Amino acid sequence: MDQVRLKGAEGEGVPIKNEIEDELNEEISKTKYERYYVPYLQFFNSVEEESKLTQQEVYDVIKYDASNNTKRKYLNKVFEYKPETIKLVVDVNPSAKALLKYALKRESVNISPETINDGRKACEDLVDDLYELYLNHHIERIEIQTENSIEEPIPDEGKIPVHQHQEFIREFGKNISEELPEDLTSFKQSITNLGGTANEKITFRSLSFVGLEEGNHFIDVSSDSGSDDSPEDLLVKTKTNAEPLHIEIKSASLKERGEAGASRIDDPSILFGYFDHQRELAGNYEQLKEETIAVYAPPKTLSEMSTKNPDKYKKKKRDQHTTRDDEWLFFRSNTNFAYDMKYYYENGSLPKRSIGHEDEHI
Repeated sequence: MDQVRLKGAEGEGVPIKNEIEDELNEEISKTKYERYYVPYLQFFNSVEEESKLTQQEVYDVIKYDASNNTKRKYLNKVFEYKPETIKLVVDVNPSAKALLKYALKRESVNISPETINDGRKACEDLVDDLYELYLNHHIERIEIQTENSIEEPIPDEGKIPVHQHQEFIREFGKNISEELPEDLTSFKQSITNLGGTANEKITFRSLSFVGLEEGNHFIDVSSDSGSDDSPEDLLVKTKTNAEPLHIEIKSASLKERGEAGASRIDDPSILFGYFDHQRELAGNYEQLKEETIAVYAPPKTLSEMSTKNPDKYKKKKRDQHTTRDDEWLFFRSNTNFAYDMKYYYENGSLPKRSIGHEDEHI
């Protein structure tokens, strides 16, 4: 643990159990508090901000005989309580809830329907930073490993002989190619998936902002089912005779939907996303209109579509599954999504939106 720098006595500033319970909004047993929360918080309070810890090094502060899965569970609880500690762990794999909390805190974003894209950007930037932290950690590790493997020691000062320089480059390149790609791919996939789950949580939080309650008005299908059989993530209810809305949530690209797309989702369905490229939406319009009654995208993406694909941008849709038999705008700003879902709950149809409605939120 040579990169851990202590800064005073362990135990300084550890909160009492009630304070953690209030922040996490859940009860914590005295046993769990003493076994996990206190040691983790004592440890994080005793290291410098520049420390570079591995998860295993953090797990090792728990003296109670527990599995790494259990240690990870409570480490994530500590991350949720004190999210800035995430940056101390170079191979961190936090929960989506902890990642979202840290991302929003460090960028000072409060989630509302109008700020969901800011929230998504905060999560995306944090994911990129965590990936870079992980990459740099492994490059430094392999650099030390390579230097130690060279028979003739490399001088600390002065010029490095050419033959040693060439040997180091060869060994370093070999070690990088053998060890890094698989590790990086695995970590990148894991942290990217966390970012996607955090984006879903942002969407759900925007629904709560407008007064919709989980369970009463909408259901988080992705966590409720625990299955990957359907791409459906959200179900929005209605108090009318209309069918509930089945909603697929995507982060940046339609490619995430796979071959089947929303065709596996029950009607009526909606595609909601934080799509970066209008050409993807415009280019798949024919398929999208067959599968969904509306597509929600960021205001900037729709504004770009209005100039580059105005014919698709202005398209309207009539759907037989709702209680109102008229047309509404097909491509809609995702900053209006929560308000539209509240309207759907009350009326069993989507509200009308005018062309250019996204401009107020760009």
